[in-house]
Amino acid sequence: SKPPGFFIISIVYAVMGGCGYLTYGDTVHVLVTEDLVQYPGGLTPTVATWLILIGSFCKISPLMVVAGECTEGVVGIVKPWQQRLLRTILFSAVSVTAYLLRNDVDLIEAMTGSVATSITALIVPAVGYALVSGAFHVSTWSDVGTLVGVALTILLSVLLVVGNTIEVCNRLE
Repeated sequence: SKPPGFFIISIVYAVMGGCGYLTYGDTVHVLVTEDLVQYPGGLTPTVATWLILIGSFCKISPLMVVAGECTEGVVGIVKPWQQRLLRTILFSAVSVTAYLLRNDVDLIEAMTGSVATSITALIVPAVGYALVSGAFHVSTWSDVGTLVGVALTILLSVLLVVGNTIEVCNRLE
């Protein structure tokens, strides 16, 4: 009876993007908050920008832990000092990359957003459904359709990441 969360978020993004384009025209930035801080300026856009910044810092630490644990499991690192060293190296690499790409925040945001969205909204549900439904055993046309959907989902996700990566590389030249 109530609208799904993604529908509401999509409407909010569409309205914000449309209003940003109507206000700033062709010069609108991908991250509309950049424009809002300059015009009209004031307390509300500044607070919104700071909340986004604080939210990013709150997300980085858990992501570093997950990235560290995944890497440590593959490499076989179990000693605490080795874990700290690897995580320090990962954090340093991310920090240097962020500094080098500081002028391309819009593309980095698009890339990280597309990766996260692809994994959480497309790949995991599609593969999970295929596993639960037994579609990997391919006994019916429905199973074939499910596997084609999974393959297309993974292909779309890869294309999003590759496209964003190529754009970042082109901007760096």
